[in-house]
Amino acid sequence: MKQKRILWVVPYFLFPPNGGTKIILAGIIRHLSGRNQYSLVGLHDKDKDRPPSSGDIAQAERYFQKVRCFARTFPFRGDKVLKLLYALFGPQPLSIAKYSAVSAREEVKEIIKQDGCDLVQANEIYAAQYLAGVEGVKKILVLYNVDSLILWRSFLHSHNPFQKLLSLLQFFKMRRYEKRIIPEFDRCFCISDVDRKTFESIFKERVRFGIISNGVDTKRLLPLPVPEKPDLIFVGNLDYQPNALAVDWFLRQIFPLVRAKVPDAFFFVVGNHPPEWLKRWEKHSPVKFTGYVKSVVEWYRKTKVAVVPLKIGSGTRGKILEAMAYGRPVASTTLGAEGLEVTNDKDILLADRPEEFAGNVVSLLRDSELYARVTVNARRMIEEKYDWKIIAADLEKSYSEILGDTKNSHP
Repeated sequence: MKQKRILWVVPYFLFPPNGGTKIILAGIIRHLSGRNQYSLVGLHDKDKDRPPSSGDIAQAERYFQKVRCFARTFPFRGDKVLKLLYALFGPQPLSIAKYSAVSAREEVKEIIKQDGCDLVQANEIYAAQYLAGVEGVKKILVLYNVDSLILWRSFLHSHNPFQKLLSLLQFFKMRRYEKRIIPEFDRCFCISDVDRKTFESIFKERVRFGIISNGVDTKRLLPLPVPEKPDLIFVGNLDYQPNALAVDWFLRQIFPLVRAKVPDAFFFVVGNHPPEWLKRWEKHSPVKFTGYVKSVVEWYRKTKVAVVPLKIGSGTRGKILEAMAYGRPVASTTLGAEGLEVTNDKDILLADRPEEFAGNVVSLLRDSELYARVTVNARRMIEEKYDWKIIAADLEKSYSEILGDTKNSHP
């Protein structure tokens, strides 16, 4: 069977896969690579991220025949006034403009032309701009969130009048952008059935949507020994506002209630770019912001319960599946677990009110039988539904269907 040439366009560099969508894509490509020929065009934030090291690039080259990475820089970096003016009056959503790099756009076109690509996959709405107007090749878009929905929820939950107005304005811009860019693709995939239904309600039958689930490598991520200390962990990039707001809400309204019952509890927040306003919690609360870490496993090793106190967002939380794989029970909000096939009080504990959320955390810390039951059930669930091998096979089958090669799709 002739191998297909497939180009992935990603709005960041995949390696190291240290959070969020990076983990998803790195997990999938490990199981896809070899049957087809893949190329990668990625970006890194010139102002926030270190450039990919030679080791990072070498890791990517294990799976991609061609690897390119470009620095992206927002035109008005360092000038808050100009950035605010762009947010108010700019033609695109602010988050889309932040991921723009002219040189990368030209490289995408060049690779498609030189390599004779059969299919191009844009990962996240921020990468869709690089395939705008590109013709003569099948195009798919993987949507890991409904970004306009996140902005709408930010509008609903914000208490600051100006922030509320800004979120509403960005919501309208993002919804308009989604309506313009998404129909350009031959197929779009969502990360959960909830997101798929949301997009289908917007586009009716004009766009065909499928599902690519989140997942974990259950052979590589094994349950860890249970530590004695009653420490908690949150994992997520903190320059993503829903994560930062979730941690702030947990520290304000939930953690004090946990500490009232379990005084020696400590909270580790593992993720890139914690904002200064959030790090101030370290001065008067038993919490540590780790910043960038090469591997999260050591932090899971020293913590007992994972918390996901999200109130804003969409998509699915890979952090939940990762914690479950490592044998850490999860206490989450309903929205935090949205899109995952989990069952409350069986493989996860869910609550949306601070008192109930804190009660769930305390129960997991104190009740060893509950802890063991939830942990075992969660591990069994992800092995059956969320292993990367299963998810990669489904995506490869979709590739073949899109390219009209259903007889060669893998089971």
